[in-house]
Amino acid sequence: MNIASLFAVGFFASLAGTASAASYYDGSTALLCTAQRFHQCDAEDGCVKVKAQEIGISRGQWIVDFKNKVVKPADPSIDKQSKIATVQMIEHTLYAQAIELDKERNPDGVAWSLSVSDPDGAMTLAIATKDAAFVGTGICVPTK
Repeated sequence: MNIASLFAVGFFASLAGTASAASYYDGSTALLCTAQRFHQCDAEDGCVKVKAQEIGISRGQWIVDFKNKVVKPADPSIDKQSKIATVQMIEHTLYAQAIELDKERNPDGVAWSLSVSDPDGAMTLAIATKDAAFVGTGICVPTK
């Protein structure tokens, strides 16, 4: 079997499991979200591709606990968390947002919004600060 055939078999097998996993993306289950791409945008340089580590975003992986309204790095050695202000399901997309003030990391505040699509778990994260915006795209999967 060639590589293209193996890819096709894996792709269609993953779709078969999607229907049963649809309820994972309704806010009732904690998710492990991974940003596979990040872009940083500002007035001076426009938008450039960056790595999560370059912009201080815990390796691009988070546990999103919708029930307890908390987002924290997937790396247990990092003791930081963000409180989710609102969670809302609209059509087939789950949204979580917050605005935070952090005198050490971002004294002017940060607004962020996360969207996760049902049934595939496709994720977009948008972060806005006074000086720049960051957009990450990736995937979320159930933690259990």
